[in-house]
Amino acid sequence: MIAGTTLLRQSRLAVILMLALFIILPETVSAQTSSKTSTIQLHPMAKVINSVVRITTRDESLAIMDESLGLIISEDGLIITTSLFVKDAYLATASVSDGTTYFVDSIQARDVNLDLALLRIRSQHMPAIRLSDGVPPSAGTELFALKSWKDKKANLLSGKVSSLWQTSGKIGMYEFDVLLGGKAMGGPVVDKNGQLTGISNTVSRSFRRSSPNATTICPVTIIAQYLSNNINERGRRLASAANGAFGADGANKLEKMWRYLDDEQYEKALHELRVMPSLLQDAYIYLITLGVTQLKLNQFDVAAKTFAKASQANLLDANPAYYGGVALRSAKRFEESILAFQDATQRNPQHLEAYIAMGRSYNAIQQPSLALDVLSKALALDANSVDAHLHIGISYWGLGDRDRTMDHLMQASMIAPRSSAGIRATALLDSGIPMPDEQ
Repeated sequence: MIAGTTLLRQSRLAVILMLALFIILPETVSAQTSSKTSTIQLHPMAKVINSVVRITTRDESLAIMDESLGLIISEDGLIITTSLFVKDAYLATASVSDGTTYFVDSIQARDVNLDLALLRIRSQHMPAIRLSDGVPPSAGTELFALKSWKDKKANLLSGKVSSLWQTSGKIGMYEFDVLLGGKAMGGPVVDKNGQLTGISNTVSRSFRRSSPNATTICPVTIIAQYLSNNINERGRRLASAANGAFGADGANKLEKMWRYLDDEQYEKALHELRVMPSLLQDAYIYLITLGVTQLKLNQFDVAAKTFAKASQANLLDANPAYYGGVALRSAKRFEESILAFQDATQRNPQHLEAYIAMGRSYNAIQQPSLALDVLSKALALDANSVDAHLHIGISYWGLGDRDRTMDHLMQASMIAPRSSAGIRATALLDSGIPMPDEQ
């Protein structure tokens, strides 16, 4: 009887232990998994991380220009970031902590001296950080910054305030004794309590820093004043602004296409573009993406049609007309390409590349005098344009003017001897440049 009672107690104890393991073990595993994948939650940066955005800028050919960080400072989509990395952007996107990507509508304001810029995205109820909660640091304060932040993975650095600036025009800036890379610029810097103290920027590049291994921080007090002064500015609209139909989902899909272009996966990009919803396929930015992809695949005739459609979708932007001209010239449809380049220069009289490309098309149909007319406009825009000098030299060659041919080819070879245009100019000089009537 006693043995039976003991056996029963042991059985009950075993059941209790199994139940305990069943209840406790999953929580332990979950906690361990969380500590590996979400260590940011245990760090002071946790208070601001949801307001951080990764900003990607691209040029007219959709090639990536720069990546930097920024902070959402209003629920309706206002972002503060560094000026340097967005100044020449043709279009831009902002990706938030959950991976969602938004088109940047405009660079609302830029200040080169403070290296600050305000960007606007079209969204509501964004996880904004309140600048009024920020505190300026004192010398020696330990601070934390983002070294990198992508795909929800944060790489953090800690350091101390090494010096405060009292220089005229930069009063209140300070240095952080850790050197951050370009992709970390515009990111938040917080104290041990998680309070925002400022954002990293590149102001120090314009003068000698007290330490070569330091990063300049623009404090929240200056950022708040800058926001107050520029809250109603309209700024410069980007090509990514005319795409309200896309929303965040469409922006994510196009960002994926652009990454394919970055990796030279043109066929994959084209396939993905063709299966996008038909509602989006008339959108301007979709047409630009499709045209660039077709151009990369040497599908010149269809690319020309795509860019023509994009030109009609946005009558203010010169670039679809220009790239349509590039496609037509590549297809050896020179007269049609000239019309496209003329359209581009009418939309943007400062479009250097369009004048050069038009001159090349005139030279291709043996109209050197007309080529000189437009290439001289290119040279007026940039006296050191190696391409303009090269093709002006070729134009004078077509007119039989040896001296001027030699002069411009020599300038092209000296300005940028290692560029493709400089190498071609040198090769022509080495050949002796026989004039047309000598051949």
